[in-house]
Amino acid sequence: AIVPLVNLLGDGRRVKSSTPQERAAAVLADLARLSENKIAIFAAGSAEPLVNMLSSKSAKAAANAACCLWHLAAAGENKMGIAKAGAILPLVELLAKDYPNAQKFAMGALFQLAVMDEHRAAMVLAGIIPLIAGLLTSEVDDVREHAVAVLANLALSQGGKGNKKAIAKAG
Repeated sequence: AIVPLVNLLGDGRRVKSSTPQERAAAVLADLARLSENKIAIFAAGSAEPLVNMLSSKSAKAAANAACCLWHLAAAGENKMGIAKAGAILPLVELLAKDYPNAQKFAMGALFQLAVMDEHRAAMVLAGIIPLIAGLLTSEVDDVREHAVAVLANLALSQGGKGNKKAIAKAG
């Protein structure tokens, strides 16, 4: 079912809630929880449509796409491909939207991607530090927890000295 579900995503643009694309992203996110499915879903070409879906005006569609990317990024071999598909900037931009579930899943995906120095640098360039600082007071426990984890990775990176200053400056 993975390939037909990925095909249902289309290009991931202009997706609304309660559409086949949004539902396919939800099913893929659930399937991606199992380690044996992470590689198959990514290999089926899911990254680009899911990345496009992050910019949806539908909070539900954006959340499902971010959740799927979070689970896919947990497989080390998918991390570079997800970043190459352009996921970092829209994941960071999603943090600025008032979509708590999408923020939680975006933060989870960013946490998975933040294990690589080049991804951390891209996050900082995308303006993640002030956004994360603002989310430290989120009412959603998982958003706060993931925000702290991403900040820790940013502070510990090779460019961590500059990041530490930026984190302190962001409050």
